[in-house]
Amino acid sequence: MNEQPASDKRLSEVGRLATLLADRVLEAQIMSRPILDVQIRALLDAALVLEEHDMPLPPLLTQILHEVDEASEQGRPDAIQDRSEQGKASGFTRLLRSFRGES
Repeated sequence: MNEQPASDKRLSEVGRLATLLADRVLEAQIMSRPILDVQIRALLDAALVLEEHDMPLPPLLTQILHEVDEASEQGRPDAIQDRSEQGKASGFTRLLRSFRGES
């Protein structure tokens, strides 16, 4: 019975920390400073955790994920540029799986 509120509290903390890190990444981007790969991976991991527990993604995290997805699509010559909602969702899921190491 106490596990559920603790889980919600922890997931809320994941969302809060992801927002703070996303803010730092966006600030670095604006200031033309380097963005570390480990920061992007941490944001992707946070998104996976939140998604697996049906928690909404913070808006800044969503913005970063869309930018990463667009950058990865541009980097692939065989990428299909499907801009429908289904295409975006599939691309996002594919992106998350690629960082998890799934096929």
